[in-house]
Amino acid sequence: METVPGHDLDREFVAWQVESSEQRSFQRYLPTISERPERVRQLFDSASMTVQCRCALDPAAERPQTWRSVTLAMQAGVAMFAAGLRAQGTLEVRLGDSEVTIPETGPRAWTNVGYWLDAMYLALICRDEERADLLASVPLDFLRASEMGGVVPLYLYSWAESLQRFWRSEGGSYELVERALELADPEDLEEPGADAQVLLAMPPMVLFGHLLADEDHEFNGALDEALRHHRMYWTSTPENARDSRGHVSLRLLAMTSLAHQKGVPIEVESPYVPLGPVDGRWAGESPA
Repeated sequence: METVPGHDLDREFVAWQVESSEQRSFQRYLPTISERPERVRQLFDSASMTVQCRCALDPAAERPQTWRSVTLAMQAGVAMFAAGLRAQGTLEVRLGDSEVTIPETGPRAWTNVGYWLDAMYLALICRDEERADLLASVPLDFLRASEMGGVVPLYLYSWAESLQRFWRSEGGSYELVERALELADPEDLEEPGADAQVLLAMPPMVLFGHLLADEDHEFNGALDEALRHHRMYWTSTPENARDSRGHVSLRLLAMTSLAHQKGVPIEVESPYVPLGPVDGRWAGESPA
């Protein structure tokens, strides 16, 4: 078993981040989520930060409170799109342990393809088929309508469509992920954001390609490399090392969870892909 260690953390600072993000989620965002459409996006951002920090303090993600944070982020992420697919009225969704009424919004800046991918990663990690079904049904034109004037890399749409087709058991997923990799590969490694594309964005697509091609050995080799790239990026500067987004790679965790479900022996371990979600000890809604 190969091991890719996590990077050094200020555990006291991370514990403060957990307290701060959960305070925002449960005292600021959830109580007003029925009146303010943007609250569901703010809840998702806050809950996602909690996931990263709780996993940093619980590297195997085996504590119930860690899994509750994962499922809350997943619920909020999917709720953004459930609400976005309708233009007016309200919608009942589950957030945490409660059924909550949220406003329907139509396309918004937070129903873009980047947020869609994050929500899909969480649905795959949680093995939540119903929510993954909803996300797989979101039209690409809807995601494009959510750009709101922003610049979105084209490869994200091919990547999203590849995942959608895979989930819907349709053909063309492998060709689409290959196309996404071609579009993501920077022509100039000195261009802004090229390091993030090479070290963070492309590896999960490589893993998915191996998964689709039933290349178990290649999957594990690519996973080892992807985890080392993740560590390289998130330790490249002191600022990156303190950034909560580096504690866990949700995109790599989603691909590893898929591989485990498919029966691929996982031969690499790392706190960046916590064992609890990988082996399915928690799945679906929050534990009691």
